[in-house]
Amino acid sequence: MLKLKIKSLIKNGDFDITNNTNLVSALNIRKQTRFSENTVFPFVTLAEFRSDLILRCRKIAVTQRQNHPWAVMTDEELLKSARLFQKDWQAGKEGFTLAAILLLGKDEVILSTVPHHRTDAILRRVNTVRYDDRDFIATNLIESYERLMAFTEKHLPDPFYLEGDQRISIRYHIFREIIVNSLIHREYSSHFPARFVIESNKVFFENSNKPHQSGIIKMSDFTPFPKNPIISSFFRQIHYAEELGSGFKKIAQYAQAYFGAEPRIHEKDVFRFEARFGTKLLNILDASVSGVRDEPLNEPLNLSKIQNSIFKEIDKNPHITKAQLAILCHKSRATITRNLAALKKRNLIHRVGSDKTGYWEILKARKAYK
Repeated sequence: MLKLKIKSLIKNGDFDITNNTNLVSALNIRKQTRFSENTVFPFVTLAEFRSDLILRCRKIAVTQRQNHPWAVMTDEELLKSARLFQKDWQAGKEGFTLAAILLLGKDEVILSTVPHHRTDAILRRVNTVRYDDRDFIATNLIESYERLMAFTEKHLPDPFYLEGDQRISIRYHIFREIIVNSLIHREYSSHFPARFVIESNKVFFENSNKPHQSGIIKMSDFTPFPKNPIISSFFRQIHYAEELGSGFKKIAQYAQAYFGAEPRIHEKDVFRFEARFGTKLLNILDASVSGVRDEPLNEPLNLSKIQNSIFKEIDKNPHITKAQLAILCHKSRATITRNLAALKKRNLIHRVGSDKTGYWEILKARKAYK
């Protein structure tokens, strides 16, 4: 049998990797000169994509920018304009790419082409052997982002923070960037399972990676490299991400206030973001575990049909705008505004921050609506 050896770049020595599939895979990934997101699947057709998800992304993009070119494009034209349909000039084949499938594909198509794709969101605060809560996320990247954000909002506090004279959600700003980074810079050809874990004294993310440097990175001197530029570009079109590098600046800006210390970032074949909780955050978490916070109410709220729809959309995405609610609920903006006011009057929801940068906070249980 042919034996494979590699020389460590850190220590002086050879390592036998013949039977270590993880090291062989990592070696192959590092040697790649092209982005794996551009892998072409010539037999994937438009029928393998979720038309409802394409429509939703189109509406979000147009809401953010009224003259967005996606507004007048067909689904196929939209995917092609986003460079999700390409020609492989070496293999002489063309078709939809891995990026297209991960972003907008049906779940069965994603799991057929990338069977190892998933993010395991775990809460391990009381039950440290198994878990207190878990969301096994194996779906498209758009809904993966939303479910990870929902998991964060469910299990991590959002302490009061003023920027100037406006209250802002530093939890949102920090975890939006961490989650987006984990999804758009992940190496999807690797079988390493991505994890988001909340423990009693820390939180960490782990995902496969194609490193450009090795070791611990300081956010102050971090130089970003594009790893999945097409996936990144799509996230920017729907305003789920910003320009390359701006996310780490936001984390650096708010991390001390939220965590109490600067997070540790490990750039290796497995990218790891880890942040330990300071005394202030630990006290808030201890209070929530001990039951100091109000228990959620589960009685029916007797909402009207439109209020029920609004409540559900806010539950899914606390940062949703009135314009987005109008589109998703098929109502005028005036109707949305009137019913939001009714929900606020009943103390069911509360607006935190400004109309532009704030978010909605649900004051009753998430399962209290029908």
